[in-house]
Amino acid sequence: MQQTAYTRQFHRDVYLPTEILDRVIEQRFMVRYSYHARERIATSFPPELAAQLPRHDTVLEVQAQDVVKVSFVSRPGGEEIDHVLLRRRMDSARDCILAVTLAGLVKTVWINYASDQHATLDRSVYTQPPPKETHGK
Repeated sequence: MQQTAYTRQFHRDVYLPTEILDRVIEQRFMVRYSYHARERIATSFPPELAAQLPRHDTVLEVQAQDVVKVSFVSRPGGEEIDHVLLRRRMDSARDCILAVTLAGLVKTVWINYASDQHATLDRSVYTQPPPKETHGK
């Protein structure tokens, strides 16, 4: 399987510009699950958590706090969002992570512990904030 070459990736713990975040949360995601995502749910999710996932063919409302990462790719018409990584609370101990396109296709899904702070996050793979302007010396 060929690896996607992302032109830019933004992560909320590194840099996620407001205009990109706003573009994502204004989106109306009509949820559809890929074969891979359905397989992950069937094999990795306990039934009580699977029942909490957004239903197929329903609109997924996205809040700013749900957005973890936004990945862009180059397409013939220009650069566009390939997918958004969303993190949503499932219960007191676990969160659900969904990789979803703007068209609502859930590419993959997995469970993380709610306490996971991602101390191993490789900040270098994400777009960095612009340098702060300094006035005077």
